[in-house]
Amino acid sequence: RALIKTPPDMAELSINLRGDGTTADAASKALADAQKSVIGGIMSLDPKASYRTGDVSMREVRKGDCASDRELMGLGDDSDRADKGPCRVVGYIATIEATVEMRAVDKVGTAIGLASRLGASSAELASFRLSDPAAARKSAMAAAITDARARAEAVASASGAKLGPVVSILDGNDRAMAMLERQADAMFAVAELAQAPLVKIDIVPSAVETSAEIVIVYALIK
Repeated sequence: RALIKTPPDMAELSINLRGDGTTADAASKALADAQKSVIGGIMSLDPKASYRTGDVSMREVRKGDCASDRELMGLGDDSDRADKGPCRVVGYIATIEATVEMRAVDKVGTAIGLASRLGASSAELASFRLSDPAAARKSAMAAAITDARARAEAVASASGAKLGPVVSILDGNDRAMAMLERQADAMFAVAELAQAPLVKIDIVPSAVETSAEIVIVYALIK
């Protein structure tokens, strides 16, 4: 069995964006503006970063004098839902969940602070990982084979025999190419004034652990 540790070369950020407006269109525009600003800011730190979106939602904001959920479900009196009624709509909130993958691992902390400054409602480090886990897996397998042979030679020597040819090799990690990702603590940053210098947050990630376990059967030669 072998366990190797490789410094991560990728980081994944989880970002939530929000837009508020008195109309659905206004909320959508505010969300689009926040999205453009936040993603543009992160890209300025790491031009190789990639971005993808998750859930998108739009919801009404009501005055707060709704007697029960019946009004929100459209089952109340029409006067309650009128423009001047106690359960009237006073605005809209548009939200989107986004994931950003960064190559510049050392700039992740700074990116979180910048995202909050530029309008993200929340930004956090989701995980560190490897861009090429197969290479780490290959190294771990090679180390596991070396370790297995050393153990087998020790057993053969103790029994007064010599190590013969390999009879069979079994992969102990038959669940295949598993990469252990270390989850980092959520990091939330307080927004700063747009004109202020960037606040640099140093990140020292733990190495990504890649394990390999094999079973090798050798023949013994007397």
